[in-house]
Amino acid sequence: MKSIDIEGVDGIAVVTINNPRKLNAWDREMRKVLLEELLRLAEADRDECRAIVITGAGDRAFCAGQDLDEAHGWNGEFADTWVTEIKHVYDAVRLNPKPVVAAVNGVAAGSGFQFALCCDLRVSHPQARLGQPEVRSGLASVTGTWLIEQSVGHSRMKDLVLSARLLSGQEAFEWGLVNRLVPAEDVLSAACRAANEMAALPPESFSLTKQAIADLARAGYEHAFDTAVEYQRKVYETDAPSRVMAEFMARSGR
Repeated sequence: MKSIDIEGVDGIAVVTINNPRKLNAWDREMRKVLLEELLRLAEADRDECRAIVITGAGDRAFCAGQDLDEAHGWNGEFADTWVTEIKHVYDAVRLNPKPVVAAVNGVAAGSGFQFALCCDLRVSHPQARLGQPEVRSGLASVTGTWLIEQSVGHSRMKDLVLSARLLSGQEAFEWGLVNRLVPAEDVLSAACRAANEMAALPPESFSLTKQAIADLARAGYEHAFDTAVEYQRKVYETDAPSRVMAEFMARSGR
């Protein structure tokens, strides 16, 4: 059963994206629950929640992005709804006054990778795989393009987005997309330590600094989402998304 699970660990809220059969790919209902929980944790008393760590169930994936079983039936008219819903989830992390750390325990791809990039820090292991393979799925990669460029610059962003390849955790660390690299079995504990370190800082100055970072990037961030709506509509005017997703599902026996 797919779900969003919450567990309190010494004042840290560990949020788990739980759909391991599909590499923790998420659908609209999962994102709705995730958004509600992130907003609730943002407002929770610090005695209940000082910081948030987000991870994926099992040891294979953090989040493989959109569940294609749901997405293959979408069309260009749905682009605005789809992109706006994704943006609300990203904002719940970027604008959260508390520290939010991604414990990237495996594959982080597409919107799942973008979600990790919205977190304050990313902890992963050398064998994880991270990237933006949307072009391979017949989609235009827009918001991911902007988020990646903020971390690695224009040239490396084009390399990653236009090749649609996944980096190893080691490569992602060397590029600056991952902040802490630890053995696979230590990812969650290291993410909790990083979250605790930030939570020990004065909360007022921490949250205001985080808000300022988001404000300084606001124009580019908002433009990326406006552009995403435009270009997802354009790509759905072709048959690429439905054709490629149908081919993938056929190969995987769905």
